[in-house]
Amino acid sequence: MRNKFGYVGSSAFAALLVSGAAHAAISANVAITGSIVPSPCSVSVDKATVNVGNIKQETLTDDPLKNHLQDQPVTITYTCAAATQAYVKFIDNRAGSEGGDFGSGKLSMFGLGLGNKGKAFGGYQISQVVGAKNTIDGVTGSLIDANPVGAAWAKSALATIPLNIKSKNWFSVSAVGSETAGPAKAMTTVMPMVIQVGLNAKSTIDFSAATALDGQFTVELYTL
Repeated sequence: MRNKFGYVGSSAFAALLVSGAAHAAISANVAITGSIVPSPCSVSVDKATVNVGNIKQETLTDDPLKNHLQDQPVTITYTCAAATQAYVKFIDNRAGSEGGDFGSGKLSMFGLGLGNKGKAFGGYQISQVVGAKNTIDGVTGSLIDANPVGAAWAKSALATIPLNIKSKNWFSVSAVGSETAGPAKAMTTVMPMVIQVGLNAKSTIDFSAATALDGQFTVELYTL
């Protein structure tokens, strides 16, 4: 039995050798595909509308620096399915209609739309009050910003110095003491902000008919 078994094995091996030498191989390729993608993230603002109420002519002055309305708080929250480095940017959807004066020119101003006779009402800036509690996954962090044109991340002075938040700065939250390292990896980041509205000089606003303010901005979220 052992000899026969050995023979059968030898015959099979020989047959395989002959078959391989006599015919070209037929093959099929299998591609391995897929994508490595960042964790899905979303951003939200706690208020869809910021209503500053009715503004009467007699409450305004001809000094725009004295025509500031009460700060309106808004909270920006962005969440990711896994710990991710992310940041936000603010886009003015009424660009070209900005006015008002916070002593910082128009760099930080967003438009409020145009009123009667095509005149600007004023403008607003998005800022943060001193002592605001920014958090990363529930832990207090530091507000940081960076200019996309090559500037490094640093602790933000937004609460004390109006920045060019309108078009150039990115904003995020880092761990305290690690501001230059950039955005912290987090699943939930919270930034409490304020909307600061300022109106133009009373003499430049047409009060002949009631007209609604029409400011609007978009918060865009990016991941690193």
